[in-house]
Amino acid sequence: VTVLNNLAQIGIAQGTHDTTILLSLFSFGNFVGRLGGGVVSEHFVKTKTIPRTFWMTCTQILMIFIYLLFASAISGTLYAATGLLG
Repeated sequence: VTVLNNLAQIGIAQGTHDTTILLSLFSFGNFVGRLGGGVVSEHFVKTKTIPRTFWMTCTQILMIFIYLLFASAISGTLYAATGLLG
């Protein structure tokens, strides 16, 4: 939620002037992530009895790398990091 609230400021700080695309990427990634994450989690809970806490841990580890991608401010990674974070 913090990134979503400050997404325009993050984009401007990294040199992007039109931040509406960042919001769209974040929203689309959020939609796909919620839908896909639920399906993947439900599949593995039923078939392999892998608990949902394992999947939550995996997403938190992934988010660490995405936040580091944001912090690195490498040219061209802003859009990828925003979509993945969504």
